[in-house]
Amino acid sequence: MTLTDAGFELFQHLTARTFLVLDTEYTRDPDGDGDRIISLAITPVVGGKRVRDGELYVEMNPGVPVDPRSTAVHGFTTEAVARKRRFGYYAPAVLDALTVPDAVLVCHTGSDIRVLRRELERLDEARATGDATVPVGLEQLPELPIIDTSTLPRLLRLPGVGQRGVVSLATLCQLVGVANAEAHHARADARATADALVKLLLHAAGAFAYDSLEALLEDHARGTTHDPKLPGYIRSRREAPVVPTEHLVRHDSPLTHAGTPAEQQAWLELAVECVRLRCPHLRTEATLAAQENGAALFDPLVALLATVTEPGQAGTLLGAVAALITASSPGADPPAAAPALAHTRALRWWAKQRPQVEASTPCEPSGSRSCPDCWEGHGCPRDTLYQPVTRIAVLGEQGRLTKTGIRDRLFGKREDRRINRWSPTHPRETAYMAWMVFTFTVEEDRVLAANDYLAAAMSKDLHLHEPRLARIACQSIAETRGLTAAKEAAGTVLAGRTTDPAYDELELWMTWHEQAAVATARAQQPRTITHRRLARPEGRVNPNPYLPR
Repeated sequence: MTLTDAGFELFQHLTARTFLVLDTEYTRDPDGDGDRIISLAITPVVGGKRVRDGELYVEMNPGVPVDPRSTAVHGFTTEAVARKRRFGYYAPAVLDALTVPDAVLVCHTGSDIRVLRRELERLDEARATGDATVPVGLEQLPELPIIDTSTLPRLLRLPGVGQRGVVSLATLCQLVGVANAEAHHARADARATADALVKLLLHAAGAFAYDSLEALLEDHARGTTHDPKLPGYIRSRREAPVVPTEHLVRHDSPLTHAGTPAEQQAWLELAVECVRLRCPHLRTEATLAAQENGAALFDPLVALLATVTEPGQAGTLLGAVAALITASSPGADPPAAAPALAHTRALRWWAKQRPQVEASTPCEPSGSRSCPDCWEGHGCPRDTLYQPVTRIAVLGEQGRLTKTGIRDRLFGKREDRRINRWSPTHPRETAYMAWMVFTFTVEEDRVLAANDYLAAAMSKDLHLHEPRLARIACQSIAETRGLTAAKEAAGTVLAGRTTDPAYDELELWMTWHEQAAVATARAQQPRTITHRRLARPEGRVNPNPYLPR
């Protein structure tokens, strides 16, 4: 991002303090005593740049068996960490790395500071029982203000965030152009978060959103390491239902192997209870079970849709269906033993199931009668299930897009090409396919071919059925036919708005372009400075002469 002189000066003010980026990987305590840290990283940002000096990374034994669901995320197993030291050994070094004068603690979501505080509280509890070997505890944690990069993008109105209150680290990296080759590795995530923070502060400086870091911290209102706080819009967003402890215990043994018929039936009975309770763990259970049991569980799980009647239950069930599809799709790594939904029947299956999905009871817009995806601010699976189904059908047996496959199967003038064969009966799915092809082709730096694919999709009005394709098409329309025509197309798409966050991104695109047009028109109007004190000093090159140099 290119800054003006005034913007660069503001960026220097915003980055005058040291930022300490914290990231952890952890596992759940089987006794319900919070979470236990497995790895921890602290990466400093000094003067607006991520630095290696002062960086800390440690791996440790959490003292409890590593939960299989945690292993599926970060890869640590009980055996891999069995011979490592416990947190108490590393605690002095961790606290020393955080003891930097006038620093700011940065984390992505508040879970990292939460698990760190709980580990330090355990040290306090051990010291209270007479353990003299514990040198430090929670009292030694320095009080630092907190910045949460999962909620900061909304505060700064970062393009592409829309109305999402919380942005995942993967999404944030994509929005600001940061690479993270080792997701869910504490050191890699801390470095990616540090780089994303710099990009966010550059955006804040370029937009003159805040004139000081103190003002940003006050508005961000995430508290300090001694008193961390949730942002207000998350507290008031909606309240998730309380899942009984006796139900949570049933999630201790996920189906990660090829189950017997009895084990698969037990899994389906657990799924029925999860749907009734709107349990957030059902999607994870489905992801873990998909690789070896997807084909056996898929049809019985879909059949449950006819039995659910209360708000939030259909979304919970369909979230698990989506997990079975995506976790066992062709090309999965490792490939699934038995794909849950074969690409040869994906669209036929969807054509049969779509009326039942659309007729199912939707989630309530607020309160606890919503599905887990709605609680997190993601699109409800009732509205987004067509996406994994389309991916299965498009990627085919190879499980990936290729230049040859696009030319021979997807796009072209022949009637057997899928853009021609699908569009009359599946316009939304065809539009999603066109968006996949356009994105893939752009990533291969074949911009001219991508524009040809976009033009072919727009000639069939597919951009009016899918918000992702619509945003790309509206940009093209604005450049060729003007902003008014683009706004008309965007308005047509937004009239069919669902909970899919892509609609938020389309609306945000339209809002930003409207504001940019107004700002451009205002800048083109002649201005006369009549007061001598406001006149530009001779030789001044700062484009904003009213800010101190």
